[in-house]
Amino acid sequence: MQHLKQYLTFAHTLADAAKTVTLPYFQQDKSVEIKPDNSPVTVADKRCEQTLRAAIQKHYPNHAILGEEYGAQTANGPFQWVIDPIDGTRSFIANNPRFGTLIALLYEGKPVVNLIDMPALNQRFTATINTPCLANGKVVQSSEMKRLANASLAWTDDAYFLPEELHLANGVKDKVKHTIKGGDCYLFTRLASGEIDLVIEAGLKPWDYMALILIVEKAGGVMTDWQNNPLTIQSFQESRGRVLAAANPTLHQQARQLLNKKA
Repeated sequence: MQHLKQYLTFAHTLADAAKTVTLPYFQQDKSVEIKPDNSPVTVADKRCEQTLRAAIQKHYPNHAILGEEYGAQTANGPFQWVIDPIDGTRSFIANNPRFGTLIALLYEGKPVVNLIDMPALNQRFTATINTPCLANGKVVQSSEMKRLANASLAWTDDAYFLPEELHLANGVKDKVKHTIKGGDCYLFTRLASGEIDLVIEAGLKPWDYMALILIVEKAGGVMTDWQNNPLTIQSFQESRGRVLAAANPTLHQQARQLLNKKA
């Protein structure tokens, strides 16, 4: 794709701008509001997204924008930026460094540039449709673990699952070696780095997952909804934001079979 390198460079510029907003608030007293969906938001979330939107509008006025805090801004072209200023706001509020800024550029609805920046950990993951997954500029690879019984599983919080979803996720948990809770986008970077093997989530929105897809896939993994459908801007409405990421296709298939097991 023409200008892909330019778009990746701009994504880095956005991430650099984001951390100048978020890091001064980290490990400080924060004013927290509760949104209608019962999720928390801070002034850092809002100011960060405002900063990102202003930069995108200045450099790419014909690109659409979708963000967690301020919704959709339409445009006539095929490009759309999907941004989450602070993924893991609860971690951010608790002074836990496992939060990140998520930046995705979509072309005709499909991700072409992904970036996860975790400024408090000084870790940045990138991937494009033409380049491998990089962590701070170095190629990373997901694990080759093929046996579910020896695999590690992670998800962010039981509370994000409906009761029937949690029952199915626990069915996978019962088959793996060990399970980790908590982490949001951090979990997907660990999967891309080969440190964990599976991530199961539910209730995610497009800004939660669109910046993760290429990170996982270009590291060698697979990331879909629980029914093996591609993740898109619209798919969360039908799938209720259920996401399954695995280190490789074999593990993905095994976990998917359990997640779709009939009662």
